[in-house]
Amino acid sequence: MCTKPLERSLDVLIDALVTNDTLRHAFFFKPLDTLRRLAEHGVPLTDDEVHALCGARRLIWERVADTLRRRLAQTA
Repeated sequence: MCTKPLERSLDVLIDALVTNDTLRHAFFFKPLDTLRRLAEHGVPLTDDEVHALCGARRLIWERVADTLRRRLAQTA
């Protein structure tokens, strides 16, 4: 469990990237613009967090989202 506000922002952002198809696709095509917009709406990130997120491969986000969808469908 995170205790720092910035850690909470990172948690919120990762959750959104995994569960929100529109946000994830915007992030794929314009990662820095997407993260700047989120910061303007109260999701601040450190420079290191931005660098790490932008360096993550697209396939990672797609796999996590697909796996989550399948697991949720199985429990429904």
